[in-house]
Amino acid sequence: MNHYLEPESQLVFANAGYNPVIRGVVEKTIEEIRPLLATKAMGTTIPERQDEMLALAKEIYK
Repeated sequence: MNHYLEPESQLVFANAGYNPVIRGVVEKTIEEIRPLLATKAMGTTIPERQDEMLALAKEIYK
């Protein structure tokens, strides 16, 4: 587990498009990947907001 949390390992995953779980890795990634890693996941754990989020996703990804 420790291996996967090392900054060097996180950088390998981040350069492959996976979000790193430790700070300071995004700044070291390939420049083309940084905008992808800066986006936030669009989801909710609040069931009452599920329809709202799905409608927003449909609007964004037309």
